[in-house]
Amino acid sequence: MTRTHILIAAYLAAIVIANVTTALLIATWPAVVIVNAALWIGADLVLRDALHQTWEQRNLWRRMAALIATGSVLSALVNLAALPVALASCIAFLVSGAGDALVFARLRRYSWLARANGSNVAGAILDSIVFLSCLAALGGLPWALVPMLAAGQSLAKIAGGAVWSVVLSGRTQNVERAQR
Repeated sequence: MTRTHILIAAYLAAIVIANVTTALLIATWPAVVIVNAALWIGADLVLRDALHQTWEQRNLWRRMAALIATGSVLSALVNLAALPVALASCIAFLVSGAGDALVFARLRRYSWLARANGSNVAGAILDSIVFLSCLAALGGLPWALVPMLAAGQSLAKIAGGAVWSVVLSGRTQNVERAQR
């Protein structure tokens, strides 16, 4: 199994875990979105950056869109009750992935850690606002909770992403050196 395959598998596993646990717990524990943000979505943001670096000149946008859609489909297949969460997640990841990718590319002259964490700020905020708004529009969350949860979720994604970026930084910097 190659490094890229491991990144893809980890990315998909994190999406599925986050979507399914959100679907199962959000009605009784809305803060699950903040816990998942730190644990799983922070990881996805960093894994997206690692895949961005790997795929940069090879159909990046098409591959990321397919990966996001696959994560949502897998979530619904694991638990059909996760379909609304998976749909909201898919839309949010498409929007936030674009924002994250643009910032990641603009930070090209900086270290991988700076690029990943800088782009994760944009990705985390966009993802939180879009995901929770879509979830509320689909009836899975009261609108009154969206602003508070979006703020907490954004901060949790940024913090979780910072931790995950350090975990992945050694391997990613080795790939960066090999590409030079």
